[in-house]
Formats: sequence, C-alpha cells, structure tokens
Amino acid sequence: QPQAPFRNGNAGKGSLRGPGLTVLNLSLSKEFVITEGKTLELRWENFNALNHVNLALPGNQVDTSNAGQITSTSNAMRQMQLGLHFRF
Repeated sequence: QPQAPFRNGNAGKGSLRGPGLTVLNLSLSKEFVITEGKTLELRWENFNALNHVNLALPGNQVDTSNAGQITSTSNAMRQMQLGLHFRF
C-alpha cells in the first residue's frame, strides 16, 4: 500500500526556498489652494515602479511534473494611477 500524500517525509520546515521579493512603490502629490477652503490635489502613484520581475515560489510537490519549477510571478508588473481630488 503506498504512503498517504504529505506524510512520513524527512525534509525540515523551511528547506524549500524561493526567490526574494523586491518592490518599490512611489507616490508624488501636490496640493493647490484655489481659494480659502477650496483645494485641488494632484496625485501620481507607482506600484512596482522599477518593474522588477518577482518570481513565485517553485512547485513543492515532488510527485508532479513541475516539481521545483517556477511557473508564475508573485506580483503584477508596473502599475500607475493618477488622481485629482477637489475639496470644497
């Protein structure tokens, strides 16, 4: 009778390591005073500003064909958003 999956192994906890994670998020904002009590805020935000590829963890099941292979990324590519906020 074969062993049940995920049982009776001798690998220690944390013995499978993946690649590191490098993310730089930036934000620039400027607030303009139009009149007393009325302001306009311009905001520009960057997520993963350097567009660094962060690979996901490798496949950790040894009885499959993709054992130890990295097949995806862990976070999205560079994303930017622009916002305009009028306060009155």
